Amino acid sequence: MKLHKNSKAQKTFGKSFAKTGHKGQVGIEYLTITAFLLVIAIILFVFGFVLFNETAKRSKADNAVKALASAANQVYALGPGNIVFVEVELPEGIVFGRTFGKTIEFTLSSFSGNASVFERTNTNLSLVFLPTRQGKHFFRVEMTNTPPDFNVLIAETTP
Repeated sequence: MKLHKNSKAQKTFGKSFAKTGHKGQVGIEYLTITAFLLVIAIILFVFGFVLFNETAKRSKADNAVKALASAANQVYALGPGNIVFVEVELPEGIVFGRTFGKTIEFTLSSFSGNASVFERTNTNLSLVFLPTRQGKHFFRVEMTNTPPDFNVLIAETTP
């Protein structure tokens, strides 16, 4: 049955619809949909924020390792007795750091477990455990005078 625009039935139906509370139901439905979309937006924001922090942490650790490896390669190229000082910033979440063989390594904690950030050098490195606390650190990178295996020593120092 088709209702005409100004018919008596249309006016009666409109009044009865308003009286039964269906307008309030529509409002509740819109409110529920909006709340659901807001919850999804918040979850996506939190996930993006956590991912950004993890990426920034890994990037800082990667920069620190590359700076130390570059200094070790530079000292190795200059020869025994040479020293270079390096300032690096370590991120939070480092659980382990060391130099061994020809590798400089930091291990980071993350939500998905531990991740290693490392860099290879051109020379042998003396075994040293690197600091793990967050912040700026100063390192002394020195080519030792001990033949036949000239090692590069990386040690934390004060500025």
